[in-house]
Amino acid sequence: QSATAVTHLSDLFSLGIVLYQMLSGELPWEESPGLPEGPPFGPIIGLRERGVEGLPRDVDRVLRTLLAIDPASRFASAHAPVAE
Repeated sequence: QSATAVTHLSDLFSLGIVLYQMLSGELPWEESPGLPEGPPFGPIIGLRERGVEGLPRDVDRVLRTLLAIDPASRFASAHAPVAE
């Protein structure tokens, strides 16, 4: 879109990707989305589907909120996912 569309909510999306990859060793999608020739962003693959065990179910919910495609659907601040 444009640089004016980048906000703190973009940082929260990036944080979600980093956390997901730290927990699973993989990206949240089968294929890297967002590149001109790549697939569009879609729903993420749950950590349990990736074989990650021993985490509370709420971790997937928090990650799904951080990685929401619509920025308005993400947490409003970095404090919110920590509180969740």
